Amino acid sequence: MARARSLRLEPPAARHWDFPRSVAALTVVVDFAAAHGVAAGTVLDGTGVGEAALADPAALVPASAELAALRNLRSAMPGRVALGVELGARYHVTSFGILGFALLSSRTLLDAMNLALRFLDLSYAFSSPAARVVGEEVVVELDAAALPPDLARLLVERDAAAVATVLAELVPGGTPLASVELAFPAPRDAARHEALLGSRVRFDRPATLLRIGVDQLHRRLPQGNPHSQALAEELCRQVVAGRRGSGGLVEELRLWLTRNVAHDVTMATAAAAHAMSTRTLRRRLTEAGTSYQALLDEVRRSLAEEMLGTGVLDVEDVAQRLGYAEASSFVHAFKRWRGVTPARFRRDLA
Repeated sequence: MARARSLRLEPPAARHWDFPRSVAALTVVVDFAAAHGVAAGTVLDGTGVGEAALADPAALVPASAELAALRNLRSAMPGRVALGVELGARYHVTSFGILGFALLSSRTLLDAMNLALRFLDLSYAFSSPAARVVGEEVVVELDAAALPPDLARLLVERDAAAVATVLAELVPGGTPLASVELAFPAPRDAARHEALLGSRVRFDRPATLLRIGVDQLHRRLPQGNPHSQALAEELCRQVVAGRRGSGGLVEELRLWLTRNVAHDVTMATAAAAHAMSTRTLRRRLTEAGTSYQALLDEVRRSLAEEMLGTGVLDVEDVAQRLGYAEASSFVHAFKRWRGVTPARFRRDLA
């Protein structure tokens, strides 16, 4: 058990709920509602988000829109005592995009848990998690202190069920929760809570706690791959940085380029993705004191440095992931940016 004591599960720095969130989380809410006969328009009423936005995997929506949708869902399904855990069970590993891929490609469950907490912004969670080792258990606490009081229970129970669902999917046979404690009154029937959380649930507890055996932490994930994990982690970092710094067209474009840099990133494609002409995009970037090529170079340079710094991707791999048809073109560009070749840059970091 000594190795398990090296657990590094720490909550992220204090978060603010005014940064954009992926529309994917809102899509799960709409799909859940539809499965129970509630129209998308009912769920989206007053959110400022149209149904068309749900089809765009790159779309971002404010946290307030998601909260409004959850209020609408609860109003449309009154008396459903297990609404939070039923909704949370719909969040699978694949629901989380690049974060889900990073989790699946992690080496062990411990690595996946550490990664999830580092990139909590991408997890769709609203409650604030923290974890510690107590005896032979890992205790994960979901803090509701910063949540809107009227949605606290729904959000915490949703997040708890999402954790249970993801844990069950990461390793063969699942990762059972040793116990679950919820800081809310017991419903008239707790059967759905226990079925979806996979554990006996105790209610009216001082805090919401999920307990996992320490012996589960070093279980190998069947799809663990250091190359894939390194790339996914770096992309997660870039997406989080882009969202936290979002505040106008330039930041939106940086985020779009980060997501699409391996594909067609011509200026015309970027302009179409932002619903404007190429001429308008060029003018607005000029007004902001930059250019499209400068932003593309900035994103490629930043991603290149991150990828090369992992030590697991060779120059050809990095070039391909940055959208270069030939590695020689990437080498030339990198030397222009940094004054050295990518290979020399890697050696200097070693």
